[in-house]
Amino acid sequence: MPQPLINLLLFAVVTVVAVLGWRYGHALQRLMQRNRAFAARVLREDMLKYLMECQLNGVEAERDTLLQLLRIGEQELSGIIADLRDHGMLTEPAERFRLSDTGEEYALRIIRAHRLYERYLADETGYREVEWHRRADEREHDLTEHEIAGLARQLGNPTHDPHGDPIPMQDGSVTYDRNAVPLTELDAAEVVRVIHLEDEPDDAYREIVAAGLASGQVIRVLGRGNGQIRISCEGRETALSERAAANVSVVTWKDEDAPVQAGIPLSTVDPGSHVRVVTLSQRLRGSERRRLLDLGLLPGTRIGVEMRSPGGDPVAYDIRGALIALRKDQAELILVEPVSGPEFDRGNDREFHLENETLA
Repeated sequence: MPQPLINLLLFAVVTVVAVLGWRYGHALQRLMQRNRAFAARVLREDMLKYLMECQLNGVEAERDTLLQLLRIGEQELSGIIADLRDHGMLTEPAERFRLSDTGEEYALRIIRAHRLYERYLADETGYREVEWHRRADEREHDLTEHEIAGLARQLGNPTHDPHGDPIPMQDGSVTYDRNAVPLTELDAAEVVRVIHLEDEPDDAYREIVAAGLASGQVIRVLGRGNGQIRISCEGRETALSERAAANVSVVTWKDEDAPVQAGIPLSTVDPGSHVRVVTLSQRLRGSERRRLLDLGLLPGTRIGVEMRSPGGDPVAYDIRGALIALRKDQAELILVEPVSGPEFDRGNDREFHLENETLA
């Protein structure tokens, strides 16, 4: 190939590379700038959320806690504080962290987005409890005002997230139950209702979930010792370390409240037995709860335990004349009481008591 043609081809290649490099280099630069801007906004919003939660709980914000929470150094934290003050989000004096009205409004929107999304994950998806907080942490910074409002409507404008935290209303109002106390402050034989489960630190929350606790449950304190608190919950006895129990907030179960519902998990009942549904566990949520309600598993529904599969799971149950297989983890969330003799009549099961559905 003649040298002039080779030179021309080389020139064309260099030109194309230069043009593409300029174009895509600028695109890459813009992408990196957007990512840096988003990361900076996330840090600001996480700080605002922490400060707002401190104010709502009546505690002072700690600089060391902020450094650990945001995983940044002193210099970067000082820069974020200065930026928030410049935008009117923080008030004086400089040595204290207090949100202005503008800062509170912004922070409450982030908290509202987080808690609504946690509720969405709990009620509408199959994600496990230990994943709700992390996924909501990621999503809260992306949701627009319009999306937050739409999510609230979709969920029926809930007042609390699945951990029992109040969801700020659209007008910014939020109310905490000041009568709640940690489970660690109770004496043996006390009966209480769980109203909040703290989801941080992660290992303590995993212990709470493994113990089968959920917001709304009624539990009885059985005793304490060896660094543990023993409780009875939904027909089971379990224990929590004092560290995990400190993250469980409860209120006294008063005499004027509805009676404590007894019951044992359906999963513990042997084949050949007949039982009646007392209630469904507070741990049962979303589509799984709706499915069991659709099967007629309301308070008062009678069930015959028919047979176990060769492997022991699932088990076949006679529910309103239909033979239905339920896995052990499903049956564990159905609380029942024994019935016997002529009281159990498969052919004449009583009508649904729709007024009892709220008890489920």
